[in-house]
Amino acid sequence: MQKYNIYEEGVFEYNVGYPYITCLRSMSQTWAIYCLALFYVALKKQSHDSEGYQIFMKLKPVNKFLCVKGIVFFTYWQSVLIAGLVWLGLLKRTEKWDENSIAVGLQDFIICIEMFFASVAHLFAFQIHHFQQYHYSQLAPPHHIMFDVANMQDVVGDARDTLRTSTHELLFLGKKRKEKDEDNEYSDDNENNEDDIDDDTL
Repeated sequence: MQKYNIYEEGVFEYNVGYPYITCLRSMSQTWAIYCLALFYVALKKQSHDSEGYQIFMKLKPVNKFLCVKGIVFFTYWQSVLIAGLVWLGLLKRTEKWDENSIAVGLQDFIICIEMFFASVAHLFAFQIHHFQQYHYSQLAPPHHIMFDVANMQDVVGDARDTLRTSTHELLFLGKKRKEKDEDNEYSDDNENNEDDIDDDTL
């Protein structure tokens, strides 16, 4: 769009691309937040006695979510708001600065201030004892970690397995897993009933 001069960042008109791209990005980010919320709810519904639930809750995931994703989404909406103020004429040009330069400079200036408070919040959200108490293994040397992060074999393998698996196979695997969970739940109920009968007999 920028190549053909039809993007026009900060212009909310029907004949330019900026409002449509902004709408798509807003929908995408809203969907991302929704998926993360579902992920949080699913993890929170684990058995309260399970080790996974205990670790999950002690890590205080809500604070970490707000510190990381909150910054990303908030700064984006902030840029849209500033662009809207420019388009409405509430931010006017000066002798040395036009409207777009003022919008960019204002956004950068506000982010510099916000990042100071965000860094302080990170000190409380990502405390080292959250991770030390679970006796994780000692980290590998830094250069090994860099090579491991750059290694794309797991991504390629997952993509290959996903592409090779048909929709029918995925549905079949999901059905089998559901049946297995139901069988386990039925077995647990039978064991509980047998225990109750034994207690009544005694």
